[in-house]
Amino acid sequence: MTPQSRIVTVSTPSFDPDSGLRLQLLDDGNLADLSRRATVTPTLDGGIVVDNMGVFDSDRSVVLRSRIDLTERTRIQNLHRNHALLYLSTDQGFFAAVSLTLSFPSDEVAWDLQITARLDAG
Repeated sequence: MTPQSRIVTVSTPSFDPDSGLRLQLLDDGNLADLSRRATVTPTLDGGIVVDNMGVFDSDRSVVLRSRIDLTERTRIQNLHRNHALLYLSTDQGFFAAVSLTLSFPSDEVAWDLQITARLDAG
């Protein structure tokens, strides 16, 4: 799948007739990026100690960039303002997320979300 054809749907945990939003992303939105919770500490003998806690989906943030029209812009603004938690359905899985920042360069949206949990078996 090419990044230009990547689709994300955004919805809410509680009923909202305007929450079902489908966005065709302009890029991959960092959806596949993962980081590891690891701390490396130098020791006095010249070695290191590694504290490796693993990979967690809640360490992920994504930036959704899509071309939108005025109706979609209004719906995105309402989701950002009125819902503390959002659901994202992506080709990488199904996630709970919080909306952090939102901007509208020209006819696009740049929507920064922090993943809080993976909701599918993954």
